[in-house]
Amino acid sequence: MFHWGRKILVLYLGFVAMMVFMVVMSFRQSNDLVRDDYYEAELKFQDQINAEKNASSIRDSIHVQTNGNTLTLQFPKQLAGLSGGSVYLYRASSADDDRKAELRLNDEAAQEMDISGMKKGVYTLKLSWDQGADAYYVERKIFL
Repeated sequence: MFHWGRKILVLYLGFVAMMVFMVVMSFRQSNDLVRDDYYEAELKFQDQINAEKNASSIRDSIHVQTNGNTLTLQFPKQLAGLSGGSVYLYRASSADDDRKAELRLNDEAAQEMDISGMKKGVYTLKLSWDQGADAYYVERKIFL
């Protein structure tokens, strides 16, 4: 049978082992930021709000569809041939799973994007483009 001094020693050693385990596990966690230039982007946030306001009239007419390894973006016909924007698939759980492409709409105002090799899950689709002097920004949750 244990003496009370040995019980305290076992309890203390168990606590130390648990703390060492928690420190080792905390060093194995990744600490990805949403973006590397977080503070600079925060200063430009009003520009994004204005771009969202500009895009509010066409936000619901942008259709997103996945078909196997292809993501299809269908824009309104008046934006056919648009180029110079960006398509960004952002995954909050891992920066390694993000994907970025240039926005280049064909004559039917559509764009296809290869999503083969991307992990299944929730992504935030971020679309941004300029048309004339106005900037446009649309953000939507999608499931791949």
